[in-house]
Amino acid sequence: MHIMPRGEKHRRTKGEGTIRWRSDGRCEGREPPEIVPPEERPRSVSARSEREVIRKLRELRREREEGYKFDARRVTVGQYLER
Repeated sequence: MHIMPRGEKHRRTKGEGTIRWRSDGRCEGREPPEIVPPEERPRSVSARSEREVIRKLRELRREREEGYKFDARRVTVGQYLER
């Protein structure tokens, strides 16, 4: 994956997600819609560098592929500990 200097634009490959620079100087990445189940919202990550965001997006993809379900808003501590 090629890291572009800030401000330069290039097209990412399908399935890599979206990366943008926020106004506060941080970089934000969002999961691609192709890997997000219909009942869930895409997760986003942020970091100081584009390289770190790419690493975090890969980690999110790996979690999805391994079947990890992020449902912390609906799970109580007791339910989580019973898993």
